[in-house]
Amino acid sequence: MATRMMQRNNLADAFVLVNDEQTNAALKAAREKIGDAEWKKGYSPENKAIVRDALKEHGARYEQALKGHLVGVDVAETQANGETFKKLRVTLENEAGKTILSADMNSEFAQRLITKLTRRRGSMPAAR
Repeated sequence: MATRMMQRNNLADAFVLVNDEQTNAALKAAREKIGDAEWKKGYSPENKAIVRDALKEHGARYEQALKGHLVGVDVAETQANGETFKKLRVTLENEAGKTILSADMNSEFAQRLITKLTRRRGSMPAAR
């Protein structure tokens, strides 16, 4: 059974693969086309079209919705550039395999998802 890790990309208004060469190349190309200032502003219909076009051009996968049975919720710590980041990890399972959704704990997306999961499950795991 395949397992993949995805994260929410606000500019694409979709979920993209984590640590995927095609996705990374597509996002780099889109950022160069959009420019740093506009990239940092975030979502706009124009940016969405540019990012999605770049993903398609590079053969990178994106999904607008993730489906499956909730089989796990966890908090993980990752390290990058000497900094520690807390990540919400939500695992979904369906006939195609498992999808791990990774999101920065401080992001608006993660905070909204935590609220929904808390209502559904009654509690969240403690940070490790």
